[in-house]
Amino acid sequence: MVSGRPLLVTLLMLVVALYGALATLHVILRQVAGDEYSWLYVLNLVAVVVWAPAFVMLPLALLGRFWWPAALLSVLPAVAWALTYGPYVLPGRSSTSDSADAQQIRVIAWNVRPRNPSVDLAALIAESKPDIMMLEELPSEYEDAVATATPSLPYRYFAPVAESTPGSGATAVLSRWPIVGSKVIPGLPAGARTAAVVTVDVEGTRMDVVPLHLASPLAGRGARDLGHQARLRMAETKVIANALREDSTPLLVGGDLNSSMANRPHKLLTEVGLNDLQADSGSWLGTTRRKIRVDWLFARGLDSRRAWTGNARNSDHRPVLADVSLPQR
Repeated sequence: MVSGRPLLVTLLMLVVALYGALATLHVILRQVAGDEYSWLYVLNLVAVVVWAPAFVMLPLALLGRFWWPAALLSVLPAVAWALTYGPYVLPGRSSTSDSADAQQIRVIAWNVRPRNPSVDLAALIAESKPDIMMLEELPSEYEDAVATATPSLPYRYFAPVAESTPGSGATAVLSRWPIVGSKVIPGLPAGARTAAVVTVDVEGTRMDVVPLHLASPLAGRGARDLGHQARLRMAETKVIANALREDSTPLLVGGDLNSSMANRPHKLLTEVGLNDLQADSGSWLGTTRRKIRVDWLFARGLDSRRAWTGNARNSDHRPVLADVSLPQR
């Protein structure tokens, strides 16, 4: 007995208090340091699980006055979970307008893995009938095979492979509509993959498409890479977000961020006015690699109607899909 309480109850209270204190510290460090350290990047990546027990801890405060100090330590992680993941749980805020002037667009972003993806691409296109596809991790030697396998998307842009990441493939845009321009985003840090703004003419309206593949968590040297790669990911996202900040053209951004919604790159992109389509019109978290979501679609100047994930087939990522509408100008 401790102060009239059974020892088991006292130990349980200490566990609740310890969890609350550590989870609260994580929330604060995430806000201050982002993904700065390897362990913090990993915690942010799986924060959906790390913060979830807070909702179990809080009701313990109702058991009596001795539980209040321990249980209330879980308030901040519970609030952080609700703010970060709540939009994915609540019913979608998709547009329900059916304006005759709005052009409907189906878009897919997919990390195809460094291989020949032509057979899987043909199957996905036959199944989903997209208007625009953004591909990541596509080796340049398979560009012709991809072009042959995707006749319904006859306009194509293949980004140049960055010299600092020669073995990781590059991004591409496949479009049903003409591609009328492209511009590589300058100023990306060493080690970043090429990022480019590709302009598509959609029935007379210009729209920019930006496929992304941010720095991978590991670069071949083991766990010590995690922190360095997380900082590189933040640095390249800052450059990309700044390049897109002033653009008033309707915009689609998608790809493999190697980041969850609790990691800093996601926040940097939404801070420049990009809407997370899964949060707007998807169902739940829409995991894309194992049990986490690291692949995304964002938009600006477009109405979100539906978002979902597809079959991974022979990739280690599931494709992310969305239906949006583009108001004609």
